Amino acid sequence: MDSSASHRLFGVPELLEEILLQVDLPTLLTSAQRVCCMWYRVTQDSSALQKALFFKPSEKRVDPEERRINPFVESNLWHGLFRKRKQTHKRSPAQSEALPLLGPHEEEVYLRREASWRRMLPQQPPSNNITVVGPWYLDIRTLISSQLTLKPHRDCRRLGDLYSGIEKGVIFPAQDPFVFRFAVFSEILERELRSLWSTIPISKLLIDCDVVFFHMGWDPRYDSWNEFENWLWPLGKFEFTFGGGLYNNWDFGSPRVKYGSEKLLQGEVKKDLELPPPHAMFDTVCTLPLSADLFSQAIHPREPIVSVGLSTGHVQTFRLPSEESDSDDDGAESTSSSRNGKGHIDTMWRTRRHKGSCRCLGFGVDGEMLYSAGTDGLVKAAKAETGVVENKIAIPPAKDGSVDAPTIVHALSPQTLLLATDSSALHLYDLRIPFSPVSARPQQTHHPHDDYISSLTPLPPSDTSTSGFSKQWVTTGGTTLAVTDLRRGVLVRSEDQEEELVSSVYIGGLPAGGTSRGEKVIVGGSSGVLTLWEKGAWDDQDERIYVQREAGGGESLETLAVVPDELGKGKMIAVGLGSGGVKFVRIGMNKVVSEVMHDETEGVIGLGFDVEGRMVTGGGQIVKVWHEAVGSDGMDGDMAGGKRMFGGDSDDSDDDADSDDSDRESRKAAPPQRKRKKNKGKGGQDIMAFADID
Repeated sequence: MDSSASHRLFGVPELLEEILLQVDLPTLLTSAQRVCCMWYRVTQDSSALQKALFFKPSEKRVDPEERRINPFVESNLWHGLFRKRKQTHKRSPAQSEALPLLGPHEEEVYLRREASWRRMLPQQPPSNNITVVGPWYLDIRTLISSQLTLKPHRDCRRLGDLYSGIEKGVIFPAQDPFVFRFAVFSEILERELRSLWSTIPISKLLIDCDVVFFHMGWDPRYDSWNEFENWLWPLGKFEFTFGGGLYNNWDFGSPRVKYGSEKLLQGEVKKDLELPPPHAMFDTVCTLPLSADLFSQAIHPREPIVSVGLSTGHVQTFRLPSEESDSDDDGAESTSSSRNGKGHIDTMWRTRRHKGSCRCLGFGVDGEMLYSAGTDGLVKAAKAETGVVENKIAIPPAKDGSVDAPTIVHALSPQTLLLATDSSALHLYDLRIPFSPVSARPQQTHHPHDDYISSLTPLPPSDTSTSGFSKQWVTTGGTTLAVTDLRRGVLVRSEDQEEELVSSVYIGGLPAGGTSRGEKVIVGGSSGVLTLWEKGAWDDQDERIYVQREAGGGESLETLAVVPDELGKGKMIAVGLGSGGVKFVRIGMNKVVSEVMHDETEGVIGLGFDVEGRMVTGGGQIVKVWHEAVGSDGMDGDMAGGKRMFGGDSDDSDDDADSDDSDRESRKAAPPQRKRKKNKGKGGQDIMAFADID
């Protein structure tokens, strides 16, 4: 065959795919993709090749004996990386001292955060099972095994997940691939168990599972088991099976003996391993009924002020009681009004700001201006204190000339306003440039995603910043994450995450070590999973936290907020769910530690904390204000003494008199105390209350 014919042959993607499927894994993983751009592109885009490379799980049903162990692990990774030790490991178990050190060249080759082996599967097709083997009690010389089944939202455990356990000093790799021990064993116990371990058919175990762990017992006094749980549980939601025979001389058991050991060994049972939620961290102290469905919510950065945008186009701004002003006014009362239920929530102003729905709200960085964007194709800038409109911006229309409805409005700095739209456009406006009365052209427009932008999170300014304001931000849209720079435009876009990304938030001050800077962006997905992204490593996610898993898929994580450090809860985020709940996730443990319910039927649209640490949630036709829970006898969110605070609506159309379109109200009539039933869809009766607990 002449060279031109061979070039044509290899230029046909379908033929090239069939040829590459016959190549051995190491060659396909490295050399083949470096031949040319086309070979690389075909390898990356081909589902069959991605499965052959152990990157994508195969859906093919095969007998357990036909599953393939990843040959790259057996030939390279296990003894070239997993069974070598780094100087930077969290701790060096006694067993690891005999292992050789990982050389500088190996560290450079293997430990890059973007190294492809981290995304590889242990076996193909993956089983989604792991087996945990250990003694039932330390004084009983029999082995019990537990099989745990992972229920991932889109994926399976990866080699990077396993290696993270080695780096954290939680697990120690044994001689056989995919067999681990707990990193800390007492010498006496290890001698006692060695003879038992030697009788276990490892090869048979790996037929039914991906990984085998040996541990020293389910006694909760041992920290190693707790550390193992803390590492394992964030990897997914598991089910375990116990009580049936496995291989002749041992049975299924439960690793969570401390949560009900007397119920074990009673026949084959499947049970969810998720623990019941602890007591709520926050109590409802106020419920504000709205006249229409909530579409957007914004919290003032410096004052206890909350604004809401409604489906009718109305914008309403409330002032919450301030603990500082309360103590000044009442003098003799040291307890704040919001704590004792005697405070007032004032409606500062209310107006029909947009002719369509008000989709987006956002305060300026100093809180002086409130920006709103609606389906009428306008962005309006109003004084936060009075609601008087000072400027309008016409949103650039879509390509077909129709209104390009907004999805996000965010004031990045006093000079820069960001506006995202349904068409995936991200417009940047320079607020220093004088605008015409109604229209303005954006200074820049980017398209960081193929789909509309669902969330926008600014990154903190660099240490060398002279302005002190952010110049980069993270956005999510469709199934990707992107980073955009104020001057340079879109810097990077992640790989396809195969799941819709819905919300995001930045959190800093985490422990730094190795390649971690202690700064992460946390992203909420449509299937109930949080993904953690290391700042500066934007190609793919770093860790995963399963927040809400249900049959057929989890609830969408609609909105995220960082719990203020001042509350003393550690590094924690609040997650607003499409099911109406709010869950609190501690970062580091990567676990849900508490939850509250905003509404049983409507999802959480707005979520944040005001300057005094109160949580504000919004969704459906109610907004709730929450205080940190004092105890189990705290305030009841479903019982509220009513306080009639303000009167009727102002339905100004906002045609030509924006400067006079706000209703300034500050009425504080105190009504009789009464039990308030749940009020949804009852427009016109604007009633709100702090529950009296006297």
